[in-house]
Amino acid sequence: MVTLLVYLPLLHNGFVNYDDPDYITNNFHVKAGLTWPGIVRAFQSGEASNWQPLTWISHRVDCQSFRPLRPQRYGCNDLIIAPAKAEKWPAWARLGYERSRCPLRSN
Repeated sequence: MVTLLVYLPLLHNGFVNYDDPDYITNNFHVKAGLTWPGIVRAFQSGEASNWQPLTWISHRVDCQSFRPLRPQRYGCNDLIIAPAKAEKWPAWARLGYERSRCPLRSN
């Protein structure tokens, strides 16, 4: 619930000039949506100085799903995903702790 309240202002924010032009607003490859050539490009590209295929694919899905392009729609997406990730964090931490105690692990 706290995470939801923290992310709620996203619904009123716009795109920012930090990295949104490279990733979304000025990237015609991403704005084309999810296509097979786009998926291939995501795995081959080093756009924005990074190799991050899942990020590129995610942006393509968002651009295809949220037409016309409006930042509030991205905010709604983040508003749904962030609390879900925050809720799972304790389980991931516990799993990492349990794996670190594995007797088969070489130290």
